[in-house]
Amino acid sequence: MVQYTLNVRAAAPADGTGTIFLKQSPCGIFTDALPLRFSMEHLARGPRSLHMVSVLHPCSNYGCETCLTLVLDAKGALCVEGAVMDVAELP
Repeated sequence: MVQYTLNVRAAAPADGTGTIFLKQSPCGIFTDALPLRFSMEHLARGPRSLHMVSVLHPCSNYGCETCLTLVLDAKGALCVEGAVMDVAELP
């Protein structure tokens, strides 16, 4: 299980949407997590917390380590004021 919270704000005026992707390296060790899409206009009104929880299932038996990375994609400028990612192995 992976959960993350980002505290972000956008400079006004802001429009359109942004997306947060949870990437893994090497690829294909676990199932992909759905991206988190958000409104840039909502973030221009002040700092907001974006939160997502995903359960990743193993796709292979390679037993190698996987690096997880958050990738933020937005057309406008964003300020990330804090980010936390927790990873837990479920029995």
